[in-house]
Amino acid sequence: MSEKKQLSILEFSRLTGIKRDNLRFYDRIGLLKPEIRGENGYRYYTRRQLSSAYLIGGLRLLGVGLEDIKRYSTDRTPEKMLDLFAQQEVRIQAEIAKLRETSG
Repeated sequence: MSEKKQLSILEFSRLTGIKRDNLRFYDRIGLLKPEIRGENGYRYYTRRQLSSAYLIGGLRLLGVGLEDIKRYSTDRTPEKMLDLFAQQEVRIQAEIAKLRETSG
């Protein structure tokens, strides 16, 4: 049985948990472009792109902004990942401090 080489946007969405509208948006902003664009305009992704989609989804769950993800995606290194997490920690600590002030 041969593995399918192209995934429709629906199939890719189901595999990654990223909504189709978000995939279209990520394509528009250059964050996650489909590997193939059919003559009909349909977007087709490959299995190689799954790891990028999982990374984006995971970072979004952590509250990392799209611009930060885009910058990191262009040049992924362990050091840059640690920097990204450190920046996110600073943002989270600032939000916690703000919440404590308003509830105190």
